[in-house]
Amino acid sequence: HTHTRTRTLTQRTQHTTPQRPCSADHSPRDRAAPRGMARAFTVGRVSAALLIITLMYLAGVTWNVVRFTSAGNGSNSSSISSSSSGSELAGKHRPAHKRVVEIWGKAAIADYLWQHICGFELQEKMGGVWFYGQGGIGKHELRFRSGPGVTPKKVPRDTTQAVMVLNAHNDEKVATALPWVQSIPSHPALQDVGIVLLANEFCNNSWLLPFLADPAYKIRFVLTTYNSEELINGRNILQWPLGVATYRSFPARIPHQLAVSPESTARRQWLCNFQATIYPNSSRAVLLDVIKTHGLESDCFVKTRSEWVEKEETPLAYRESLLHSELTLSPAGLNTECYRWYEAAACGSTPVVEDVVQPAACGRDPLALMREYHAPFIYVKTWHELPDLLQKEKLLTPSELSARRKALVEWYRTFKQQMRDRFGKALDDFFG
Repeated sequence: HTHTRTRTLTQRTQHTTPQRPCSADHSPRDRAAPRGMARAFTVGRVSAALLIITLMYLAGVTWNVVRFTSAGNGSNSSSISSSSSGSELAGKHRPAHKRVVEIWGKAAIADYLWQHICGFELQEKMGGVWFYGQGGIGKHELRFRSGPGVTPKKVPRDTTQAVMVLNAHNDEKVATALPWVQSIPSHPALQDVGIVLLANEFCNNSWLLPFLADPAYKIRFVLTTYNSEELINGRNILQWPLGVATYRSFPARIPHQLAVSPESTARRQWLCNFQATIYPNSSRAVLLDVIKTHGLESDCFVKTRSEWVEKEETPLAYRESLLHSELTLSPAGLNTECYRWYEAAACGSTPVVEDVVQPAACGRDPLALMREYHAPFIYVKTWHELPDLLQKEKLLTPSELSARRKALVEWYRTFKQQMRDRFGKALDDFFG
Protein backbone atom coordinates (compact mmCIF):
# COMPACT_ATOMS: atom_id res chain seq x y z
CA HIS A 1 0.00 0.00 0.00
CA THR A 2 2.79 2.37 0.90
CA HIS A 3 4.64 1.47 -2.29
CA THR A 4 1.55 2.26 -4.38
CA ARG A 5 1.10 5.71 -2.76
CA THR A 6 4.75 6.57 -3.31
CA ARG A 7 4.62 5.62 -7.00
CA THR A 8 1.42 7.64 -7.48
CA LEU A 9 3.01 10.72 -5.84
CA THR A 10 6.09 10.33 -8.05
CA GLN A 11 4.01 10.15 -11.23
CA ARG A 12 2.00 13.21 -10.15
CA THR A 13 5.15 15.21 -9.50
CA GLN A 14 6.60 14.32 -12.92
CA HIS A 15 3.53 15.72 -14.65
CA THR A 16 3.29 18.94 -12.56
CA THR A 17 3.82 22.27 -14.37
CA PRO A 18 7.11 23.92 -13.20
CA GLN A 19 6.60 26.49 -10.41
CA ARG A 20 6.38 30.13 -11.51
CA PRO A 21 8.91 32.71 -10.34
CA CYS A 22 8.15 34.56 -7.10
CA SER A 23 7.25 37.71 -9.00
CA ALA A 24 4.34 35.98 -10.75
CA ASP A 25 0.82 36.00 -9.35
CA HIS A 26 0.23 33.07 -6.96
CA SER A 27 -1.82 30.14 -8.25
CA PRO A 28 -3.65 27.64 -6.03
CA ARG A 29 -0.70 25.30 -6.65
CA ASP A 30 1.63 27.89 -5.14
CA ARG A 31 -0.53 28.15 -2.04
CA ALA A 32 -0.59 24.39 -1.75
CA ALA A 33 3.23 24.14 -1.59
CA PRO A 34 4.64 22.49 1.50
CA ARG A 35 5.17 24.87 4.43
CA GLY A 36 8.87 23.98 4.74
CA MET A 37 9.54 24.99 1.12
CA ALA A 38 7.72 28.35 1.56
CA ARG A 39 9.63 29.08 4.77
CA ALA A 40 12.98 28.32 3.12
CA PHE A 41 12.15 30.52 0.16
CA THR A 42 11.14 33.45 2.42
CA VAL A 43 14.33 33.17 4.49
CA GLY A 44 16.43 33.13 1.31
CA ARG A 45 14.72 36.22 -0.05
CA VAL A 46 15.23 38.15 3.23
CA SER A 47 18.89 37.10 3.35
CA ALA A 48 19.47 38.34 -0.19
CA ALA A 49 17.80 41.67 0.63
CA LEU A 50 19.93 42.09 3.76
CA LEU A 51 23.06 41.36 1.75
CA ILE A 52 22.17 44.02 -0.85
CA ILE A 53 21.38 46.62 1.86
CA THR A 54 24.67 45.85 3.62
CA LEU A 55 26.68 46.30 0.42
CA MET A 56 24.90 49.60 -0.35
CA TYR A 57 25.53 50.83 3.18
CA LEU A 58 29.24 49.99 3.01
CA ALA A 59 29.56 51.75 -0.34
CA GLY A 60 27.84 54.84 1.09
CA VAL A 61 30.08 54.86 4.17
CA THR A 62 33.15 54.61 1.96
CA TRP A 63 32.06 57.61 -0.11
CA ASN A 64 31.16 59.66 2.99
CA VAL A 65 34.50 58.90 4.64
CA VAL A 66 36.34 59.99 1.51
CA ARG A 67 34.27 63.17 1.26
CA PHE A 68 34.59 63.96 4.99
CA THR A 69 38.34 63.39 4.97
CA SER A 70 38.66 65.50 1.85
CA ALA A 71 36.67 68.38 3.31
CA GLY A 72 39.31 68.73 6.01
CA ASN A 73 41.86 69.97 3.49
CA GLY A 74 41.04 73.64 3.85
CA SER A 75 37.52 74.14 2.51
CA ASN A 76 35.27 76.34 4.65
CA SER A 77 32.08 75.78 2.68
CA SER A 78 29.65 72.98 3.32
CA SER A 79 28.78 72.98 -0.37
CA ILE A 80 32.38 72.29 -1.35
CA SER A 81 34.11 68.97 -0.74
CA SER A 82 37.78 68.70 -1.56
CA SER A 83 40.21 65.81 -1.62
CA SER A 84 43.93 65.76 -1.40
CA SER A 85 45.64 65.86 -4.74
CA GLY A 86 45.49 62.68 -6.74
CA SER A 87 42.73 61.09 -4.68
CA GLU A 88 41.59 58.48 -7.14
CA LEU A 89 39.53 56.84 -4.40
CA ALA A 90 37.13 59.78 -4.30
CA GLY A 91 36.69 59.52 -8.06
CA LYS A 92 35.75 55.84 -7.87
CA HIS A 93 32.97 56.48 -5.36
CA ARG A 94 31.66 59.83 -6.59
CA PRO A 95 27.90 60.07 -7.03
CA ALA A 96 26.63 59.53 -10.55
CA HIS A 97 25.30 63.12 -10.81
CA LYS A 98 28.76 64.71 -10.42
CA ARG A 99 30.07 66.41 -13.58
CA VAL A 100 33.82 66.22 -14.14
CA VAL A 101 35.47 69.53 -15.06
CA GLU A 102 39.15 69.60 -15.96
CA ILE A 103 41.12 72.74 -15.01
CA TRP A 104 44.33 73.26 -16.97
CA GLY A 105 46.54 75.86 -15.32
CA LYS A 106 49.09 77.75 -17.42
CA ALA A 107 49.34 80.96 -15.36
CA ALA A 108 50.22 81.81 -11.77
CA ILE A 109 46.61 82.83 -11.12
CA ALA A 110 45.72 79.16 -11.55
CA ASP A 111 47.32 78.47 -8.19
CA TYR A 112 45.45 81.45 -6.73
CA LEU A 113 42.17 80.00 -8.01
CA TRP A 114 42.87 76.48 -6.81
CA GLN A 115 44.65 76.98 -3.49
CA HIS A 116 43.60 80.43 -2.29
CA ILE A 117 40.07 80.80 -3.67
CA CYS A 118 38.92 77.18 -3.59
CA GLY A 119 41.13 76.12 -0.67
CA PHE A 120 42.19 72.85 -2.30
CA GLU A 121 45.53 71.09 -2.10
CA LEU A 122 48.08 70.41 -4.83
CA GLN A 123 50.35 67.40 -5.16
CA GLU A 124 53.64 67.53 -7.01
CA LYS A 125 54.22 64.82 -9.60
CA MET A 126 57.41 63.73 -11.37
CA GLY A 127 59.61 66.22 -9.53
CA GLY A 128 57.50 69.25 -10.47
CA VAL A 129 56.91 68.40 -14.13
CA TRP A 130 53.24 68.67 -13.30
CA PHE A 131 50.94 69.22 -10.33
CA TYR A 132 47.59 67.58 -9.68
CA GLY A 133 44.62 68.31 -7.45
CA GLN A 134 41.06 67.12 -7.04
CA GLY A 135 38.08 68.76 -5.36
CA GLY A 136 34.49 69.71 -5.90
CA ILE A 137 32.15 72.67 -6.09
CA GLY A 138 28.46 71.86 -5.92
CA LYS A 139 27.62 69.29 -8.58
CA HIS A 140 31.00 69.66 -10.30
CA GLU A 141 33.98 67.41 -9.62
CA LEU A 142 37.14 69.38 -10.40
CA ARG A 143 40.44 67.92 -11.57
CA PHE A 144 43.29 70.41 -11.65
CA ARG A 145 46.51 70.05 -13.66
CA SER A 146 49.38 72.50 -14.00
CA GLY A 147 53.12 72.62 -14.57
CA PRO A 148 55.44 72.52 -17.57
CA GLY A 149 54.37 68.97 -18.42
CA VAL A 150 50.78 70.06 -19.07
CA THR A 151 50.44 70.79 -22.79
CA PRO A 152 47.48 70.76 -25.21
CA LYS A 153 48.55 67.32 -26.44
CA LYS A 154 48.97 65.81 -22.97
CA VAL A 155 45.62 66.49 -21.38
CA PRO A 156 42.86 63.85 -21.18
CA ARG A 157 41.32 63.34 -24.62
CA ASP A 158 37.94 62.32 -23.20
CA THR A 159 37.44 65.67 -21.43
CA THR A 160 33.96 67.08 -22.04
CA GLN A 161 34.21 70.26 -19.93
CA ALA A 162 37.38 72.24 -19.27
CA VAL A 163 38.53 75.53 -17.79
CA MET A 164 41.78 76.93 -19.18
CA VAL A 165 43.71 79.32 -16.92
CA LEU A 166 45.87 81.33 -19.31
CA ASN A 167 48.52 84.06 -19.14
CA ALA A 168 48.06 86.83 -21.72
CA HIS A 169 49.83 89.50 -19.70
CA ASN A 170 51.92 90.69 -22.65
CA ASP A 171 52.62 89.73 -26.28
CA GLU A 172 55.16 87.11 -25.25
CA LYS A 173 52.64 85.42 -22.97
CA VAL A 174 49.89 85.61 -25.59
CA ALA A 175 52.11 83.48 -27.82
CA THR A 176 51.97 80.72 -25.20
CA ALA A 177 48.24 81.10 -24.52
CA LEU A 178 47.21 81.04 -28.16
CA PRO A 179 48.01 77.33 -28.82
CA TRP A 180 45.70 76.35 -25.98
CA VAL A 181 42.72 78.18 -27.42
CA GLN A 182 43.55 77.02 -30.94
CA SER A 183 43.63 73.41 -29.72
CA ILE A 184 39.98 73.40 -28.61
CA PRO A 185 38.56 71.94 -31.87
CA SER A 186 41.15 69.15 -31.75
CA HIS A 187 39.50 67.70 -28.62
CA PRO A 188 36.56 65.77 -30.10
CA ALA A 189 34.78 65.17 -26.79
CA LEU A 190 35.06 68.76 -25.56
CA GLN A 191 31.64 70.39 -25.28
CA ASP A 192 32.14 73.42 -23.00
CA VAL A 193 35.16 75.65 -22.32
CA GLY A 194 35.70 78.38 -19.74
CA ILE A 195 38.71 80.69 -19.51
CA VAL A 196 40.26 82.35 -16.46
CA LEU A 197 42.54 84.99 -17.93
CA LEU A 198 45.51 86.92 -16.62
CA ALA A 199 44.77 89.71 -19.07
CA ASN A 200 46.93 92.41 -20.59
CA GLU A 201 47.74 95.28 -18.18
CA PHE A 202 46.97 97.79 -20.94
CA CYS A 203 43.62 96.05 -21.58
CA ASN A 204 44.62 95.01 -25.09
CA ASN A 205 42.96 91.62 -25.40
CA SER A 206 41.89 91.75 -29.04
CA TRP A 207 43.62 88.42 -29.80
CA LEU A 208 40.84 86.57 -27.91
CA LEU A 209 37.83 88.23 -29.53
CA PRO A 210 37.67 86.09 -32.73
CA PHE A 211 37.63 82.90 -30.66
CA LEU A 212 34.80 84.21 -28.47
CA ALA A 213 32.74 84.95 -31.58
CA ASP A 214 33.31 81.55 -33.23
CA PRO A 215 30.97 78.77 -31.95
CA ALA A 216 33.54 76.14 -32.95
CA TYR A 217 35.62 77.10 -29.91
CA LYS A 218 32.76 76.55 -27.43
CA ILE A 219 33.98 79.25 -25.00
CA ARG A 220 31.03 79.67 -22.63
CA PHE A 221 32.48 82.13 -20.11
CA VAL A 222 35.59 84.20 -19.31
CA LEU A 223 36.73 85.45 -15.90
CA THR A 224 39.39 88.09 -16.53
CA THR A 225 41.68 90.29 -14.47
CA TYR A 226 41.63 94.04 -15.09
CA ASN A 227 38.31 95.69 -15.83
CA SER A 228 38.62 96.01 -19.61
CA GLU A 229 35.83 97.77 -21.48
CA GLU A 230 36.90 95.89 -24.60
CA LEU A 231 36.29 92.50 -23.02
CA ILE A 232 33.91 92.56 -20.05
CA ASN A 233 30.20 92.46 -20.87
CA GLY A 234 28.64 91.73 -17.46
CA ARG A 235 27.01 88.53 -18.72
CA ASN A 236 29.43 85.72 -19.49
CA ILE A 237 32.63 87.79 -19.34
CA LEU A 238 33.22 89.03 -15.80
CA GLN A 239 35.99 90.62 -13.77
CA TRP A 240 38.21 88.32 -11.71
CA PRO A 241 40.70 89.35 -8.99
CA LEU A 242 44.41 89.53 -9.75
CA GLY A 243 45.07 87.93 -6.38
CA VAL A 244 48.40 87.46 -4.67
CA ALA A 245 51.76 86.82 -6.32
CA THR A 246 51.85 83.05 -6.05
CA TYR A 247 55.10 83.06 -8.04
CA ARG A 248 56.64 84.74 -4.97
CA SER A 249 55.33 81.86 -2.86
CA PHE A 250 52.81 84.02 -1.01
CA PRO A 251 51.07 81.48 1.26
CA ALA A 252 47.45 80.44 0.89
CA ARG A 253 46.98 80.63 4.64
CA ILE A 254 48.40 83.06 7.18
CA PRO A 255 47.58 82.17 10.80
CA HIS A 256 44.73 84.38 11.96
CA GLN A 257 46.46 85.38 15.17
CA LEU A 258 49.48 86.56 13.20
CA ALA A 259 47.38 88.46 10.64
CA VAL A 260 45.53 90.49 13.28
CA SER A 261 48.42 90.99 15.72
CA PRO A 262 49.36 92.72 17.95
CA GLU A 263 46.73 92.76 20.68
CA SER A 264 44.47 95.77 21.13
CA THR A 265 46.89 97.36 23.58
CA ALA A 266 49.69 97.90 21.05
CA ARG A 267 50.36 99.33 17.59
CA ARG A 268 52.29 97.78 14.76
CA GLN A 269 55.89 98.82 14.25
CA TRP A 270 55.20 100.89 11.14
CA LEU A 271 52.32 103.22 10.35
CA CYS A 272 52.68 102.33 6.66
CA ASN A 273 54.90 100.61 4.10
CA PHE A 274 55.70 101.43 0.50
CA GLN A 275 57.48 98.86 -1.66
CA ALA A 276 57.43 99.24 -5.42
CA THR A 277 59.24 99.60 -8.69
CA ILE A 278 59.39 103.31 -9.51
CA TYR A 279 58.50 104.04 -13.13
CA PRO A 280 59.50 107.48 -14.52
CA ASN A 281 56.69 110.07 -14.51
CA SER A 282 54.37 107.72 -12.62
CA SER A 283 52.26 108.26 -9.51
CA ARG A 284 54.72 106.01 -7.71
CA ALA A 285 57.40 108.63 -8.33
CA VAL A 286 55.01 111.26 -6.99
CA LEU A 287 54.37 109.19 -3.84
CA LEU A 288 58.07 108.68 -3.19
CA ASP A 289 58.61 112.44 -3.54
CA VAL A 290 55.79 113.16 -1.06
CA ILE A 291 57.32 110.77 1.47
CA LYS A 292 60.73 112.37 1.21
CA THR A 293 59.45 115.97 1.12
CA HIS A 294 57.35 115.57 4.27
CA GLY A 295 59.87 113.43 6.13
CA LEU A 296 57.59 110.42 6.41
CA GLU A 297 60.40 107.86 6.37
CA SER A 298 60.19 107.65 10.16
CA ASP A 299 56.55 106.54 9.93
CA CYS A 300 56.76 104.31 6.86
CA PHE A 301 58.91 101.38 5.84
CA VAL A 302 60.12 102.30 2.34
CA LYS A 303 61.84 100.03 -0.16
CA THR A 304 61.91 100.98 -3.84
CA ARG A 305 63.80 100.05 -7.00
CA SER A 306 64.13 101.43 -10.47
CA GLU A 307 63.60 98.12 -12.31
CA TRP A 308 61.25 95.26 -11.59
CA VAL A 309 63.03 92.10 -10.44
CA GLU A 310 60.89 89.01 -9.98
CA LYS A 311 62.57 87.62 -6.86
CA GLU A 312 64.70 90.43 -5.51
CA GLU A 313 63.29 90.42 -1.99
CA THR A 314 62.74 87.26 -0.02
CA PRO A 315 59.08 86.28 0.37
CA LEU A 316 59.48 86.19 4.15
CA ALA A 317 60.95 89.70 4.40
CA TYR A 318 58.18 91.11 2.20
CA ARG A 319 55.48 89.39 4.23
CA GLU A 320 57.00 90.60 7.50
CA SER A 321 56.85 94.21 6.29
CA LEU A 322 53.11 93.83 5.68
CA LEU A 323 52.50 92.15 9.03
CA HIS A 324 54.30 95.02 10.82
CA SER A 325 52.48 97.89 9.04
CA GLU A 326 49.04 99.34 9.73
CA LEU A 327 48.71 100.58 6.14
CA THR A 328 50.09 99.44 2.79
CA LEU A 329 50.47 102.20 0.20
CA SER A 330 49.35 100.91 -3.22
CA PRO A 331 49.92 103.41 -6.03
CA ALA A 332 48.97 102.44 -9.57
CA GLY A 333 51.61 100.79 -11.71
CA LEU A 334 51.06 99.99 -15.35
CA ASN A 335 47.52 99.16 -14.18
CA THR A 336 45.65 100.35 -11.09
CA GLU A 337 45.10 96.83 -9.74
CA CYS A 338 48.06 95.16 -8.07
CA TYR A 339 48.97 92.14 -5.98
CA ARG A 340 49.54 94.32 -2.90
CA TRP A 341 45.81 94.82 -2.36
CA TYR A 342 45.23 91.15 -1.66
CA GLU A 343 48.55 90.45 0.06
CA ALA A 344 48.05 93.39 2.44
CA ALA A 345 44.46 92.32 3.22
CA ALA A 346 45.67 88.81 4.05
CA CYS A 347 48.13 90.35 6.52
CA GLY A 348 45.72 92.78 8.17
CA SER A 349 47.42 95.85 6.66
CA THR A 350 44.81 98.19 5.16
CA PRO A 351 45.55 99.03 1.49
CA VAL A 352 45.64 102.72 0.62
CA VAL A 353 44.59 102.63 -3.04
CA GLU A 354 44.91 105.23 -5.74
CA ASP A 355 41.43 105.80 -7.14
CA VAL A 356 42.29 106.32 -10.82
CA VAL A 357 41.73 104.54 -14.14
CA GLN A 358 45.18 103.39 -15.18
CA PRO A 359 45.70 103.08 -18.09
CA ALA A 360 42.94 105.20 -19.57
CA ALA A 361 42.57 102.70 -22.44
CA CYS A 362 40.90 100.23 -20.06
CA GLY A 363 37.89 102.55 -19.98
CA ARG A 364 36.25 101.05 -16.88
CA ASP A 365 36.62 101.50 -13.14
CA PRO A 366 39.45 99.14 -12.06
CA LEU A 367 38.04 99.21 -8.53
CA ALA A 368 34.60 97.99 -9.59
CA LEU A 369 35.10 94.52 -8.11
CA MET A 370 36.37 95.98 -4.82
CA ARG A 371 33.45 98.36 -4.60
CA GLU A 372 30.97 95.59 -5.45
CA TYR A 373 32.24 93.52 -2.54
CA HIS A 374 32.69 96.49 -0.19
CA ALA A 375 36.44 96.21 0.32
CA PRO A 376 37.41 98.17 3.48
CA PHE A 377 40.24 99.99 1.69
CA ILE A 378 41.22 103.65 1.95
CA TYR A 379 40.98 105.50 -1.39
CA VAL A 380 42.91 108.63 -2.39
CA LYS A 381 42.72 110.67 -5.58
CA THR A 382 46.25 111.99 -5.21
CA TRP A 383 49.21 111.10 -3.01
CA HIS A 384 49.42 114.66 -1.77
CA GLU A 385 46.60 113.59 0.59
CA LEU A 386 48.99 111.24 2.40
CA PRO A 387 50.44 113.60 5.08
CA ASP A 388 46.98 114.52 6.38
CA LEU A 389 45.87 110.90 6.20
CA LEU A 390 48.78 109.76 8.37
CA GLN A 391 48.06 112.48 10.90
CA LYS A 392 44.51 111.15 11.28
CA GLU A 393 45.86 107.61 11.59
CA LYS A 394 48.00 108.64 14.54
CA LEU A 395 44.85 109.68 16.41
CA LEU A 396 43.39 106.17 16.27
CA THR A 397 43.71 104.14 19.45
CA PRO A 398 45.40 100.71 19.53
CA SER A 399 41.97 99.21 20.15
CA GLU A 400 40.53 100.87 17.03
CA LEU A 401 43.47 99.73 14.93
CA SER A 402 43.07 96.18 16.22
CA ALA A 403 39.37 96.15 15.34
CA ARG A 404 40.17 97.38 11.83
CA ARG A 405 42.76 94.65 11.28
CA LYS A 406 40.30 91.97 12.35
CA ALA A 407 37.58 93.38 10.09
CA LEU A 408 39.96 93.48 7.11
CA VAL A 409 41.15 89.89 7.57
CA GLU A 410 37.55 88.71 7.90
CA TRP A 411 36.55 90.65 4.78
CA TYR A 412 39.32 88.98 2.76
CA ARG A 413 38.31 85.52 3.99
CA THR A 414 34.71 86.23 2.97
CA PHE A 415 35.80 87.73 -0.36
CA LYS A 416 37.63 84.54 -1.32
CA GLN A 417 34.50 82.56 -0.46
CA GLN A 418 32.47 84.89 -2.68
CA MET A 419 34.91 84.45 -5.55
CA ARG A 420 34.64 80.69 -5.14
CA ASP A 421 30.87 81.10 -5.41
CA ARG A 422 31.37 83.30 -8.50
CA PHE A 423 33.42 80.55 -10.13
CA GLY A 424 30.91 77.88 -9.13
CA LYS A 425 28.02 79.94 -10.51
CA ALA A 426 29.83 80.28 -13.84
CA LEU A 427 30.14 76.49 -13.98
CA ASP A 428 26.46 76.05 -13.11
CA ASP A 429 25.19 78.69 -15.53
CA PHE A 430 27.34 77.86 -18.55
CA PHE A 431 28.35 74.22 -18.13
CA GLY A 432 24.99 72.97 -16.83
